[in-house]
Amino acid sequence: MAQDLRTFLSEIINAYPSDVISVEKEVDPRLGITAYVEKFENQKLNPVLFFPKVKNTKIPVLTNVHSSFDRLALSIQTKTKPEAVLEFGNRADQPIAPTIVKTGKVKEVVLTGDKAQVSLLPQIVHNEMDGGPYICSAGTILRDPETGVHNVGIYRNQIKGNRIGLMMNPTAHGSHMMGLYKDMKKPMEVAIVVGHHPAFLLSAGGARLPGIGGEFELTGGLLKEPLELVKAETIDMLYPANAEIVIEGVIDDVSILEQEGNFGEYPRYYSGEKTVPYIRVTGICMRHDAIFEDVMAAHDEHIVMGSLPRMATYLQRVKANAAYVNMVSLPKSASSRAAMYINIKKRNDGEGKQAGIAGLAADPNVKMVVVVDEDIDVFDEEQVWWAVAFRCEMDRSLVLIPNTIGAHLNPSSYAVDRSKHGVMNTRVIIDATWPIRSFEKVPKANGSKELLAQVSQNDWKKGAVNELLSRLQGSM
Repeated sequence: MAQDLRTFLSEIINAYPSDVISVEKEVDPRLGITAYVEKFENQKLNPVLFFPKVKNTKIPVLTNVHSSFDRLALSIQTKTKPEAVLEFGNRADQPIAPTIVKTGKVKEVVLTGDKAQVSLLPQIVHNEMDGGPYICSAGTILRDPETGVHNVGIYRNQIKGNRIGLMMNPTAHGSHMMGLYKDMKKPMEVAIVVGHHPAFLLSAGGARLPGIGGEFELTGGLLKEPLELVKAETIDMLYPANAEIVIEGVIDDVSILEQEGNFGEYPRYYSGEKTVPYIRVTGICMRHDAIFEDVMAAHDEHIVMGSLPRMATYLQRVKANAAYVNMVSLPKSASSRAAMYINIKKRNDGEGKQAGIAGLAADPNVKMVVVVDEDIDVFDEEQVWWAVAFRCEMDRSLVLIPNTIGAHLNPSSYAVDRSKHGVMNTRVIIDATWPIRSFEKVPKANGSKELLAQVSQNDWKKGAVNELLSRLQGSM
């Protein structure tokens, strides 16, 4: 059986049964779903949340699937963060071509013409100042007008009646293709895919493939099986046959722009209003019992979801320029995008800064890189900042690079007028590695490794408080 959203949910229930919660109360799609996500986040919990009863729609909502790194690791049959990063990279290096099938689960219900109404779907408003309901969990498929290659990206889609906005990062491949359609004065067809195995969204959203296309093949590599594709009904395009829902549409003229936003973005700030083209919906295909998968924008899921593919991709990019790099981490505290921690096996002075340069070059979103020695776990922020506090001095360890292109959604970018100066950030490297020469390393304070290895859970028992109290009272 082909893997999809439902096969993965079964895996979660088997591996982490307490991670899945069904909210039986009817919820308002305007901020009601967000309220439950925030309730659990405030308790440092990130369960998968299923809402079978959502106002004004017959379609249930599933959210928070990607908010746990443990579940992302499970999607590629791993457990720890280092294992997941390395395995993602290994599978990415072994792409599998998709197969085209005649039909699939997504074609159980086919709506075209006047029947294809976006109002049938949940109209989710995620944050108080959002400009309206958004689809922010979709893999959006476009075709290169020159080569016909399919490309998949995760963008944000504001719903306005039966039209859907398409807001993309200016550096995204989709933005480049839209520019080609504009130059050719051709309409651009679009397929918006909602609900599939995490491998599909991880391929689309964070893998940062080097050229246009390849996401179908990467998904196959992550799944270790070909992704099944089916032909669209109203446009000339292929999309996953076992998706939950696919919206088909056309942007008749990509040069015609309309207001879009406000919207809460990954830095947990609002990004303001923009102007974008809007998609005219031509068809909706779905399962007869479709589930609307949502990604909770500006919350933990939005941040965690992009971390695994980015870390795997960045590790490969950084190692290509600094072979002594062991591992990279994108901390959740910096929204898994704005900061990178790099662990290196240092043999020469200067390698820390060189690794930092490679880290900044990996992506304009990365604003700060901290480089540490191999004994520091980059997935443990306390260890990273301990190294910063005690292994470096900023006059020799800090590198500032002002006036560099930055992240267009990062509100700290300091151009007063972006229309004149673009999006600019000052980017930082902190080399928190020990110098090799002319410096005496101070040994780290540890106990006996031999005795530590001998410590066993059999050495103690729980619930011995009463015994301890009686001994204390007897000595008083």
